[in-house]
Amino acid sequence: MERALISVEQFDSGWQVRLGRLPMGMHDDREAALSAANELACDRHAATGFPAGVKVRMRCGTWVLTRVIEGEAEGATLRPLSFCITATP
Repeated sequence: MERALISVEQFDSGWQVRLGRLPMGMHDDREAALSAANELACDRHAATGFPAGVKVRMRCGTWVLTRVIEGEAEGATLRPLSFCITATP
């Protein structure tokens, strides 16, 4: 199973969205970046059928998993989460 974790973190004066090490976009504020990351995760899940998620780097440096999309692509379950993970970008 190949999962996708979309990363959101503060970068210079904005917020960067990445898929692995690949930059997918820059946004002025965190909310716009999270929205774009959620959409990207949903699109990725629909295209591959594999689980996808969104993680955000907090100011303290800890990564927090905020969203998981899993299940069949047509009946995907979107679960909001809020817990710390030890994954690296």
